[in-house]
Amino acid sequence: MRGLLVAAFLLGITSGAKALTGDQLLRSCEISLRTLQTSGENVTFAPEGKTCWVYMTAVQDLLVLSRTDSERWLRACPDPESTLGQLVRVFTLYALKKPARLHERASGLVMEAMWEAFPCN
Repeated sequence: MRGLLVAAFLLGITSGAKALTGDQLLRSCEISLRTLQTSGENVTFAPEGKTCWVYMTAVQDLLVLSRTDSERWLRACPDPESTLGQLVRVFTLYALKKPARLHERASGLVMEAMWEAFPCN
């Protein structure tokens, strides 16, 4: 059940919700990276970075789901040690290279970024 809720959030299909655009997610991710502070396992950032952090947490959860040992649901294979901060940076760098597409849904841009950065062998 939790997986379905995370997937609904990621795909922007929750009731009454408008899909998050690449530009909206990028702005939030830039703020989270710019203001990110860590102390041990604690992470803090400006409130405007929360959307990015929550969204990319869902992405991180979904990236590990698989039907079999060799078939990932999202067709991206990040290292098991990849951090949330790394995933945020991957998306941010990818989105900055695609300014003409930032009006599109964030979910598509995020997945393209993950596929490019973490191809499955």
